[in-house]
Amino acid sequence: MSSPTVDIAKPIRLSIAGMRCAGCVEAVETALRNTPGVDAADVSFADHTALVRGQVAPETLKKALQDAGYDAVLVAVGAHQG
Repeated sequence: MSSPTVDIAKPIRLSIAGMRCAGCVEAVETALRNTPGVDAADVSFADHTALVRGQVAPETLKKALQDAGYDAVLVAVGAHQG
């Protein structure tokens, strides 16, 4: 059984553990942007979160980040991002 995907209109916000510098932010953004189904990924070092848009399952994003050396926790799907 495959993981459910999230509609492009519903952004996914993840909390990222392990980011310690601007290079980490770049590595996290690259890992997310290279994940199939991701249309956009914006990472905030200040609050250690990522906002991802696309048609992709949150578990797929978490796995991509794990493979890059970071831990992630799903914060919200489709919540107002303002």
